[in-house]
Amino acid sequence: MNQKHEDPGRVLPVLKNLQIGPCMDAAVDKKNLFVIGSNSIYSFDISSPENPVMLGKLSGLGNVRQIEVHDGFAYVTSREEGVFIIDITNPGKMVKVAHYDTLELGTGIAVNGSLAAVGNRQYGVEFADISDPGDPVFLGMVRTGEAQSVFLKDTLAVVGDWGTKEVVLVDISNPRDPKIISKVELDGYGDGVFVKDNLCFAATGHHARGWKIGDGKDSPY
Repeated sequence: MNQKHEDPGRVLPVLKNLQIGPCMDAAVDKKNLFVIGSNSIYSFDISSPENPVMLGKLSGLGNVRQIEVHDGFAYVTSREEGVFIIDITNPGKMVKVAHYDTLELGTGIAVNGSLAAVGNRQYGVEFADISDPGDPVFLGMVRTGEAQSVFLKDTLAVVGDWGTKEVVLVDISNPRDPKIISKVELDGYGDGVFVKDNLCFAATGHHARGWKIGDGKDSPY
């Protein structure tokens, strides 16, 4: 006879609180952790993950949203402030090397090689050449829906669109002339996206497509 067993799941223990207040995003680079929140970026040594040690803090970054770490630099979106590019080769003494003024509110950020993609809400996604991180150069843009997050894979940009509730695939083989090639509807507002092999994982915010405010299934936040 078949028996149905319910997995109660595991309770993940909190090993240590970083005690730096509200945070928006984090990225790991080798043995270092970089966290953004409250107008700042923080760096930690996580050689012993259960006992992270703060190395440095850099403030003055505005309304931070997402962070991507690549080749010794951190790329931080800051909504109305666009993107800050920070030299993190010395995590104890991080230095702002550039400020990139985006088309609209900088939300999502993705980096692949010398290409950066920035989600700009209603203005879709813009692409910049970051061959010289101290002097990023605008290449092109594509109007999707309400772009919140971006993931770059080979010659594709995968975009999580909030207002239109979908994932949008963009051909970026020529980033000066990106082209939308397909769209996938989501059961909720599109936000974070991640691609592994041939699978795309999409976060759908606080709502599902068929839910209505007040039915107990919807969050106003």
